[in-house]
Amino acid sequence: MADEIQEKLEERFRDACVFDPILVREEVDEYGDPYLHTYIVYEGDRRQWDPSWMAGLTERILPVSIELGFQSIPMQSYISKSDWLENPHTLQEDW
Repeated sequence: MADEIQEKLEERFRDACVFDPILVREEVDEYGDPYLHTYIVYEGDRRQWDPSWMAGLTERILPVSIELGFQSIPMQSYISKSDWLENPHTLQEDW
């Protein structure tokens, strides 16, 4: 799934932003349902992002999530590269 997300982001933003790493993790919501949560580390000018396109990314990756067996809506979190490097993401410990 990370590859599909990477491809969609690169198609849309070309050289305006670099998205790396992209980490996908299975999580469980408050109702006990599993879903995929994607952590996207970015470097570049976030002001160039198209909010409606970014919001639509969930819709674009939903078929892949369902194909992988996750019926719940996938989530994405965006983390700036500087934040990632300054405070390495604690989730890495569990991967």
